[in-house]
Amino acid sequence: MLKKILSVIMSATLMLSVGACGSAATPAEPAAPGTSSETDAPESEEPQKPITLTLWSQWPSDSDGMKKPLDNVIAAWNEENPNVQIEVDTINTESYKQKIKIASSSNELPDIFFSWGAGFAKPFVDAGRVLELTPYIDDTIKNNILPGTLENYTYDGKVYGLPSYMWLGVLYCNQKLFDDNGVKVPDTYDELLTAVEKFKSVGLTPIECGEKELWTGIQWQNAFALRTAGMEECVKALSKETSFDTPEFAQSGQLLADLVSAGAFSDAVMGREEAEAEANFAQEKAAMILMGDWAATTFMAEDSLARDHITVKNVPSVSGGKDPDVFLGGAIDTFMVSAQTEHPEESVAALKYICENLCRESYLAGASLPAWKLDVDMSEIDPLTRQITELSQTASGFMLAWDTFLEGEDADIHLSAVANLFGGKSNGEEFAKAMDKISD
Repeated sequence: MLKKILSVIMSATLMLSVGACGSAATPAEPAAPGTSSETDAPESEEPQKPITLTLWSQWPSDSDGMKKPLDNVIAAWNEENPNVQIEVDTINTESYKQKIKIASSSNELPDIFFSWGAGFAKPFVDAGRVLELTPYIDDTIKNNILPGTLENYTYDGKVYGLPSYMWLGVLYCNQKLFDDNGVKVPDTYDELLTAVEKFKSVGLTPIECGEKELWTGIQWQNAFALRTAGMEECVKALSKETSFDTPEFAQSGQLLADLVSAGAFSDAVMGREEAEAEANFAQEKAAMILMGDWAATTFMAEDSLARDHITVKNVPSVSGGKDPDVFLGGAIDTFMVSAQTEHPEESVAALKYICENLCRESYLAGASLPAWKLDVDMSEIDPLTRQITELSQTASGFMLAWDTFLEGEDADIHLSAVANLFGGKSNGEEFAKAMDKISD
C-alpha cells in the first residue's frame, strides 16, 4: 500500500517542474564524524574535544507538529555521536524568517539551519552563504529520495539542500458539525458559501484562520488561483513571465473577499495565530480550517474533541475553473549548511542524518508526508494522516505556496495583498493590481 502511495506522490511531484538523508558517506567524510581512530592516534595524544554544531529551526512550541519529531532526531544524533553535539535554537515562523534573513546578510548563519527552498533561499545562495551539497550527494541518496524533490533546492544546477518531508494543504472539515446542522461538506465554491451561511446562522465560526502570521491566510487565495487561473498560469506569473493583472487572478482574490464578506472567518482573524486557530478547530469551535498536513498532530491529540470527526478535502472547485485536482504542497522544507561553518564535513553528515530521520519521525507522528522512500507499517500511521495520504493519491500536481516561490520583497508584497483581502481593505481587482507590482 505504501509503495502505491509513494508512487503516486512521486508522479505528482514531478509535475511541479518549476520550481535525506541517506546513509552514504560524503567525499572524505569520516566514518564517525568528530572521532579519530584509536589505532592511528598516538598514545600520548589528548582526547579530541567534542564539536558543537548550532542548528536553527522554526518550531519552538509543543503545539508545533514538527517540534517533537525534530527533538527526537537531535536527541538520537547526540547519543550516537558524542563527539559531535548539536544545539538547537528555535523561534516561531514569522520571527524566524526575519532572523534568518538578517543572519544571512550579516554572514552570521549557524552551522545548520532550516530553510525553504525555491525563491526564499535563492538570495542566500546567490550571496554565497550556503554550502553546496552536490559533491556530497551520491547514488545512494538519489535512490532514497523521491524523484523531483531536489528541484526546489537546486540553483544553476547545484544542490544546496535536501528534502526533509513533503506537505499537502487540505481543508479539514468536522463531519459531525456538518451532519448535526444538515450541511454538505463542500466540493464546490458555491457549496462552501452555503456552508458558511448555515454555520453563521447557528452561531458557529465557519472557517478558522490565523491571519496574524500572514502565511496562513495566503493558502486560501493561492488555492483559489489554482482553480481560476490554473497551475501553469500561476507559475508563469510568479516567474514574471506574465502579468497578475488578469481576470483570473482578480477572481481568485474576489473569491476570498466574498468569503470574508460572508462572515466565513472570525472577527478576530487578523489577530489570531496559527496555533490558536488550530486549537479552536480541535475544540470544535469552528467547522473548517485550511492547513497543511502537519496540523494532524494537533487534531489527533488526546484532548482534541474533533479527532474522531474529521474529513479532509481539497479546496473546493470553481465553476468553469481549472485544475480541480491540483493541491497546494510539495517538497519545499529543507535544512542547509552555512558556507562559513568551521566543520563542513560534520555539518553535512548531521544534515543528512536529520533530513532522512526527520522524514520518518514526522510521518509517524502525523506531521508530514514522505519525501524519502520509507519502509513503514501503515498501521503505525494515525487515521487522519492515512486519510491525507490517500487524498494525495488523487493529486494531479502540487503547487508551492506563493510566499516560498517568491523572493524577498516580492513575497512581502504578496503577503500584504492577501492581508488586505482578509481585512476588507481591497477587492479582487485591487488585489490583482497590487500583485502586478511583482512583475515590474
